[in-house]
Amino acid sequence: MKINLNTKVNVVPNNDTKVTVFELIFPTKKFDMSDYYNLNIMLNIINNYSLKNRDRNSFIENNELHYISNYNLDYSIKGDSMLVYCSFLLPGVGFFDDFNLEKSLKVVKNNLFKAILLDKEESKKIFETDFNRYLSNVKAALANPKNLFNDMWCELYDFKHQVLISNAEKQKILNTTTNLDRVCELYESLILKADYVSFIGGNVKDKDEYIETFSKVFKPKKEKFSIDVNYYLNYKPDSFGHVDKTVNYTLSAIRVSFHKNEVEEKDRFLFMMLECFLSRKENNHLFNNLRLENNLVYSCLSDAHYKFNTIYFTAYLSKENIDKALEIVDQTLVSFKNKEIFEESKKRLLKADEISFLDRLDDYFYKYKLKKKKVFKKETFEEEYNILKEITYEEFSKFVDDLNKDSELIMIGDKND
Repeated sequence: MKINLNTKVNVVPNNDTKVTVFELIFPTKKFDMSDYYNLNIMLNIINNYSLKNRDRNSFIENNELHYISNYNLDYSIKGDSMLVYCSFLLPGVGFFDDFNLEKSLKVVKNNLFKAILLDKEESKKIFETDFNRYLSNVKAALANPKNLFNDMWCELYDFKHQVLISNAEKQKILNTTTNLDRVCELYESLILKADYVSFIGGNVKDKDEYIETFSKVFKPKKEKFSIDVNYYLNYKPDSFGHVDKTVNYTLSAIRVSFHKNEVEEKDRFLFMMLECFLSRKENNHLFNNLRLENNLVYSCLSDAHYKFNTIYFTAYLSKENIDKALEIVDQTLVSFKNKEIFEESKKRLLKADEISFLDRLDDYFYKYKLKKKKVFKKETFEEEYNILKEITYEEFSKFVDDLNKDSELIMIGDKND
């Protein structure tokens, strides 16, 4: 899919706020996950070290009079494509009488395009510190049996997405492909020589003045450019996968995963409702059936990947209870085809402190909204809540019928806890 981009500055005024937000977005058509740590280290170094100001503290000290509130680089990955974005906050109109927009923008430009990565000798110690920190974190994660279980699931699904790289794969990437030379190459290709799109939002005194000043300082290389991207994620196995692993841990675990092939907008809400039925405190059928009624597990939970149209159930237990627990997980899912169980679960869900429910509509939905990655494309929580209220037994029953079991993953410990 080809996307056409224009480097002309986009301005979105909002004078209700006291700050102005500037953002540069560098799109990349292909990102190789072998650069996972090279990219993170590159961004850490640019965020914290420049040739002129050296570290973050000296940046703040030297630029205090420019009133730069904040300055940050980050990235996001969608499919095999990536966006690197630099965002920074400046005071809005009239906040400081002596504020100089051009000088402030030059300070940010110098830190972005004159990072300490241009001096490899200076960068070497910083790189080694970051490298060792990541390596220490990965080794600690590999020692945790719950992380090992999650890694097995990533391998089963062969996920090609940064949030689901296994810790074993991360350790391999660190040891084989992460080095300062590659970090510097990425800096040159992704930042120094890249085309970018720019935005200005918030408190803007004179739209034309801000555009003119921004363009004068940053000097975009082209007026227009295009990029080929692939937004498709191939992550599911072709058929049901069942994997047993025996490990030298006292903890055993099971995970059962279901997905829906063809998804419509309302299916997102059906996934959300199912997950609430299974694990929210007013229902929590999964815990009730596995722990309270049958005493089979130590803990259990459900989770959903809305991007992947997948819901999965996880339980930690003694190995002799594995077969029975797998049966009950399936039975619990099917139980919602009973109209009485559905209606009672829905009633409890919607009745459970409606005000707080509307305030957060579950933590992960709120998180998506904060990150501007709204799953449901609705403007208010009330709209989402009203859609949940309208879901019928027939809709939900059909949704459960349409779910396909992807996998059963079993990690068997050598002895009981």
